Amino acid sequence: MTVVSRRLVPFAAVLAVAVTLAVWITAGAASPRSGTMLPTMHFHVVPISGHSSQNGATQKNPAGATYQEAFKLVSDGKMIGSGFIVGTFVNKAGAAFQNISVVFPGRGRIELQGVAPPSGNSPSVITGGTGIFAGASGKAVSHNKNVTVTFS
Repeated sequence: MTVVSRRLVPFAAVLAVAVTLAVWITAGAASPRSGTMLPTMHFHVVPISGHSSQNGATQKNPAGATYQEAFKLVSDGKMIGSGFIVGTFVNKAGAAFQNISVVFPGRGRIELQGVAPPSGNSPSVITGGTGIFAGASGKAVSHNKNVTVTFS
């Protein structure tokens, strides 16, 4: 379980960034749909709950273990959205493939995917969205609970 919780926080942070961007965009910036480049944003992820299943995996070989975590996105001390992450460890080193979904109430959703390395920054790719994020693309990088999202 130690390995699982270590992975969840970085990607949850990525989602937090995406959610905060949605709030910021609605407050007056151009939306991804318009084709206008959005500024890089930085935010914080706060885990709410999580669950893991070892599926026969061990600390020495975590491959096959799965995890899920719900989180909220926080900017300037205020909750701006929420998200959910589902991951599967894919090798002995502890890399995990993750699917992330972030919801910005009244604004839309952003979907991300990526492979979290055993340590260091966790990159993910924005694969799409709804609402003001329809057609969105870009990347998100998390380090611990801090996330940077860049739309392209």
